[in-house]
Amino acid sequence: MDYFSQQDEAIYGLTTGLGDNCTKFIPEEDRIAIQRNNILAHTTSVGEPINGECTRAIMFVMLAHFGSGHTGIRLETLELLRDMLNKNVIPRVPGHDSIGYVTLEGHVGMVLIGEGEAWYNGMLLPGKEALHQASLEPTVLSSKEGLTVISGTTSVTTFSALALHDAVTLVRTCDISAALTAEVLKANLMSTDPRVMEARPHPDQGKTAHNLRTILRGSPILAAHAGHRLQDALSVRSVPQLHGAVKKFIKDGVDVLNIELNSSVDNPLLFEEDGVPVALMASNADGSYPGMVADVLSIAITDLAKNVTSSACQEDYSNMGYIAAKRLMTACIWPNTFLFINSLSMCGLFVPVLAGILYNGRKSKAAGIASMVAGTASWIYFTFFPVTCEVLGGTVDALLFFLPRVPDWKSFREGKVELFGTDGALMLLYCVLAVVYTYGILSHAGGLVGIFAPVFAFGITAFIFLRYCTEVFQFVKAAKKK
Repeated sequence: MDYFSQQDEAIYGLTTGLGDNCTKFIPEEDRIAIQRNNILAHTTSVGEPINGECTRAIMFVMLAHFGSGHTGIRLETLELLRDMLNKNVIPRVPGHDSIGYVTLEGHVGMVLIGEGEAWYNGMLLPGKEALHQASLEPTVLSSKEGLTVISGTTSVTTFSALALHDAVTLVRTCDISAALTAEVLKANLMSTDPRVMEARPHPDQGKTAHNLRTILRGSPILAAHAGHRLQDALSVRSVPQLHGAVKKFIKDGVDVLNIELNSSVDNPLLFEEDGVPVALMASNADGSYPGMVADVLSIAITDLAKNVTSSACQEDYSNMGYIAAKRLMTACIWPNTFLFINSLSMCGLFVPVLAGILYNGRKSKAAGIASMVAGTASWIYFTFFPVTCEVLGGTVDALLFFLPRVPDWKSFREGKVELFGTDGALMLLYCVLAVVYTYGILSHAGGLVGIFAPVFAFGITAFIFLRYCTEVFQFVKAAKKK
């Protein structure tokens, strides 16, 4: 950090500002004040504070992340955070914000610098007073430390880890509860038979079935009522499948969070190569991994309590897998389309269309309008039409630029064009394209977009067609005068 502080090299958050201010160089004499301001500017959470367990867990994860290396944070700052944990100085952290991270860590950072509020011995005190009563002194943050405190995946990892711990306890308890239910209902343990599990060899499904058989081994109730029911209600006989699926995703979550808790998630990260410090600006501070773990586990845990009955309550459970699969198929359509549009744009296929708008618009009103219509309709078309059709549509739009420009009504009136030749055909081609776009939207759009987009595209089509009819009328009128 000392090396970088003495250089004129632009390093995000160390020698430059944050966010859009990354292009602004910060003089060395201003950097301490800037790091303090980084904390003050991000303490914007509101609402009820998170509980002490969550706050202490955030502080612990901060220690794990900062202490893993590559952040450049000073040991004395880590020691103050450690001492706050050991002496139970708990910052007051409001729990609600627009993006849900950065600001929570900011409220912890406030107490580090003697600001904000904290609980100590059951009393809510100003941050500096809480530190003093615990025989601690606030720190003055050095270069980059303000950014390090608020950066990373601290809060999302913290909440996910705490919830994951509860999920493990919950699913183990569910196995015991399911075994008690099976015994009370005099269930048929055929649904836990090892041969059934081997026919669909999901490991956690088989382990759940083995767990149920182990818990119920030697049950006199089940022994006395063996075979008294052909098969149990679906909620009873589906326990290995449901619990097994939930356990699988819990295990996946454990793997992800084990890595996350032992990672450097700051930006930039500092390294050393051949004795020379190197700063790399990247995005390890992204919270996608723990965030997706939280999303998936929310669905999985909800499934443990979900019940939809049918068949006079005999089929009293539905996992709704069909609905989930359909939703997934729909979800995959939009990213695929947007990715294609982005790739198309980056490859320059939209450039000819845009150039056509600018070029034709300067020389001919009709040409400019027609080109603009084609470009606008292309955007709508790309949004709703399948990828295979997008290639064709984009290619046609690009080729239109290289064809002769669409003439305006003055050219028609003066007899400088062939109404039923190349020029007239080109205008009709634009009209046909608009009709195709409209059909594509009507076939693939839904919701409000499906209502307004076709109206918009139909208006474009009508405008071009009426414009063409006007040109024909003007041409005929001019011919009669001659």
